[in-house]
Formats: sequence, C-alpha cells, structure tokens
Amino acid sequence: MLKKLGSLFLFCLLCLSLVVLFDPQLTRISSLYYQKCAECHLVLEGEFRVLGDQAFHPYHFYCAFCSIQILEDYKVNQDLPYHPVCLKIKQKEVCDFCHEPFVDALVEHLQHNYHPDCLTRFTAETCGYCKRELYGKYYLYQKKNYHAICYETHIAPHCAICQESILGEYLEDYWKYPFHKHHKDVPSCWNCNRRICEAITAGGKTLEDQRQVCGICWKSAITTQEQLQPLLTDIRKKMEAWGLILQIKEFSVDLVFQPELQKRAKFLYTPKLGGLTESQLIYHNENLFELKFQVSILWGLEENLFQSILIHELVHIWVKENRKSALNRQIEEGFANYLSFLLLQTRDNLMSHYLTEMIEKNTDPIYGDGFRKVKERIQQIGIAPFQEQLKSDLLWK
Repeated sequence: MLKKLGSLFLFCLLCLSLVVLFDPQLTRISSLYYQKCAECHLVLEGEFRVLGDQAFHPYHFYCAFCSIQILEDYKVNQDLPYHPVCLKIKQKEVCDFCHEPFVDALVEHLQHNYHPDCLTRFTAETCGYCKRELYGKYYLYQKKNYHAICYETHIAPHCAICQESILGEYLEDYWKYPFHKHHKDVPSCWNCNRRICEAITAGGKTLEDQRQVCGICWKSAITTQEQLQPLLTDIRKKMEAWGLILQIKEFSVDLVFQPELQKRAKFLYTPKLGGLTESQLIYHNENLFELKFQVSILWGLEENLFQSILIHELVHIWVKENRKSALNRQIEEGFANYLSFLLLQTRDNLMSHYLTEMIEKNTDPIYGDGFRKVKERIQQIGIAPFQEQLKSDLLWK
C-alpha cells in the first residue's frame, strides 16, 4: 500500500493530495512531496507524520495541549494535533488528573480542570512540566520532579554537537554551548575556542600550519594586505586619539604561518603567540641612525582578534620610539594589552566581548598581571600622565 502510494505520486499530484486528505495520519509517503520537517526544517527521511499540508519527523510531532510526542493515534482540532485524552481535557470533558468524565463540580487550577479530590492528589506529586501525576521513572532537576519523557524532551539540555539530550553531567564552553563529556576531544577553533562542528559553527577548516578555524571566524579572517591596510590606518587614528603618535610613517606588517612566526620569535615563541614586533637600529654615521620595525601577525586570524594583536604590536613600536632604555617587560606587555582592551571595547560584538574577557582573566604573570597593574595605575592617574611616566628614563614601578 505504501509503495503503491509512492508510485502514484510520480504521476499525479492531485491524487496524492486526495490521499492525504482522506488519511491525515498517514505515516509514510513519497519524500518528493514533503521535503522538510515543518518543526526543524531538516530533510525528511524514513517514516514521518502528516498533518494537513505539513509533515514532521515522528519525534517532532507533539500534542498541542501537553507538548509530549504523539506516538499513536491523535485527534485534530482547529488544525492542531492532540492526544485523544488531551483533547477531552482541553474541552473540559474529563478530569486532567484521572481522565474520568465530570459528573458534578469541577475545579480549575493553572488553566487545568480537576475533580475536587483529584486536585488534592495532583498538587502532592506532579510533573514540573506537564503538571500530571508522576509515574514510573522520573528525574529531579532544580528541585522539581519530571516524567522521564517530559525531562528528556523539554527540560534536559541538548548537546550542541550531536543534538541529543544530555541526561548526566556535561561540559559547557565560554559560549554557553553544553556538550557531552565524550565530545571533549572535538577540535576547538584557534580564534574563539568554539567546538568546530556543523551545528555550532557551520563546520570549519584546517589551515596550512594545522591551526583549526571555525566557520564563524573564517568569515572575517584577515588573509591579504588589501584587508590589512584599512585596519592599520584606523588603528593608528585610534592610537593618536589616545595620545600615542607613531613617528615612523611606513613599516611592513607580514602575514605569516606559525612555523615562520616561531622562527622569528625564537625563545619568545609559544603555541598561542599571535604576533611579533622586531626592531633594528641602523647607523648611517656616528650621529645619524634610524629604527626599523618589522611586525609579523598570523595569517587567517578572525578580524577582532587580528586588530587586538595589531594594536598590541604597534604599542611596542611606540615604546621603542619614546624611550632611551628598555622598559620593564611586564609593564610594556601590560600596556600593550591595555590598548588592545581599549580597542576591543569600541567593538560591540560577541567576539570582542570574548577577547576582552580573556584579557581580563589572563593569569600569565607578564601579560595578565601586567595588564591589571597598568589598568589600575591608569585609573588612578589617567592615561596621559601614565604615558609620560613611560617615556622617562626611570622605570615605572
């Protein structure tokens, strides 16, 4: 019968429509007619449920009254599906607790109707979701009890990676995505630390240096000088507004992969290093010399992250131009991070908020403690006086 219906569809759409109207609970017809589930909009495969001109995965076909999956027969009222008993409850034909007809009085409670005695029993031991009497296996969650099916379908968190219900302990990332513990080895994005999968990030890619980048970050990845130069101009203007004017007019910013960055950074390299500034003092004669700078930043960084690293490196240039002696490394890196922090605060988006929080929570004694020390000092005296202290030959303490 099912196979025949599927064949008839190939010749006559009108006939198929008549069949659906004749049997609204038909569970398998040609997927050429119903392409996607009306609830989740994913492609239908295998058996599915039909209601009017819509089709649903079986696990997305819910009763309009109790919101629990309809597994067997159902009734339709005002184009919505109901368990037969739920429709009777909705129409005040039977008690919501015992499902027996009303003979005399009924009592309304939280938009449900009960026999007076049933209401007393109901309020003693009921499901926190559907408000029905508990039976069989149930879950305790946040001081409320739930039927197993109510908890698993509507209350339990769903894994962001596999979309299945999470019924035990689970992990959660910065972005508040919950996932099963057995997914802990799913690769994370080098930029934002999201788990890379279709459901969360629309996939991702592996770069030439084996960095994993998610689909979200790749949309704004900086990979060319044409993308870089307008950002450099904008950041220099931001720095000037904060009182940091670079004397050098031109310098190169190279986009490199990790092996090249590691080669240039030498002993300063770490796996999470995103940028590097190299300086060279060139003497033309005893009284004439010039500073040359080379900035290197990883190829393919997300735009907010790229900008925060770029301004960090430009602060190193400003320090070199304005001091005759070396600056305490914790203070220099802390000040560079502080400028990254200021820049990110001008960008109001999810990634800028994430990066700002990472700077504030950094536990590194150089970059993290240095940032907090600099921030506290600037809050005390202001950024302009702080810059004057940095320019002096005396190390700021």
